[in-house]
Amino acid sequence: GALYLFFGIMSPLIGIMMFNLAPGLENTDGVLVKAALDYMPPILTAIFMAALASALMSTADSSLLAGASVVTQNLFPIFGKKLDPVEEVKWTRIMVAVSGAVGIVIAVSAAVIYELGVIAWSLLLVGLFSPFALGMYWKKTNQWGAVAGYLGGFIAWGLGIVVAYNFGLGGDSTMVVCAGDTDCAFWDATYIASFPAFFTSLILTVVVSLLTQKKDAPKPITDIDGKVIDINPFHNLGISPIKDALRKLRPEEYKE
Repeated sequence: GALYLFFGIMSPLIGIMMFNLAPGLENTDGVLVKAALDYMPPILTAIFMAALASALMSTADSSLLAGASVVTQNLFPIFGKKLDPVEEVKWTRIMVAVSGAVGIVIAVSAAVIYELGVIAWSLLLVGLFSPFALGMYWKKTNQWGAVAGYLGGFIAWGLGIVVAYNFGLGGDSTMVVCAGDTDCAFWDATYIASFPAFFTSLILTVVVSLLTQKKDAPKPITDIDGKVIDINPFHNLGISPIKDALRKLRPEEYKE
């Protein structure tokens, strides 16, 4: 988390720097590239561009494969269709192509990258974060609670966008604040509504899980082989393995 925060804040800081150095910059989507080209030596610029392309490709292929795997590993079994290994590979390839096509359409439809970022992170916050985090670290989370938190967060988000856009959430509507600019008003409403939607998802996950404990007993988290996964936060954060690696070996642990 600390590393993610450190590297994640670098891009906004570069954006703030470029806002002061080049306030008239029109193509704000290319601010990182422009900063590298204008203020870094050629060799460092080449390394930066290669690293940026590598990060983009790594993130893109992981996202495409994750979406395709959800379909083959989670959605097909829900509808009672069991796939053999050959069919899994075939459908995974098909869904990778479909996901890629949908992603391209969304990317070329957005006016600026910032809008895509708002939508992407809001989707994770309002629907996925609470069920995932509580499912990992709260043993009473069950299937019904996760579904309620997931659906409730998205529904609350949609309603919140409508309310913030037309009436306001604790203040003037975004249409009033943006002086009638519909594009500005919509995107403002999108991230304003994500805050109450997140808490709605969190509350629903907890409440529904507690109310349905007898009907749907919580299940342990398992890996693909069915083995129970250790959800100790110290172990998952890498603390216990580090302590174990640094400790002094016992005599019986020495190999002859």
